[in-house]
Amino acid sequence: MKGPIPVVCMGTRLKPYTNAIPKELLHVDGKAVIDTFREADISDITIVVGWKKNAILDYLGS
Repeated sequence: MKGPIPVVCMGTRLKPYTNAIPKELLHVDGKAVIDTFREADISDITIVVGWKKNAILDYLGS
């Protein structure tokens, strides 16, 4: 299954939480939002990065 994740916006509606980290790395129920894709057995994940892309790449690896 494929799962696209657009990570190009600043997440202004979630400020001040998104001042430091992208919204995809915010923790909901003890885990990052992006981790729910892995737990749902989505094996082909496409991430469109923009704002704070280095934080996403550092979290996921290369």
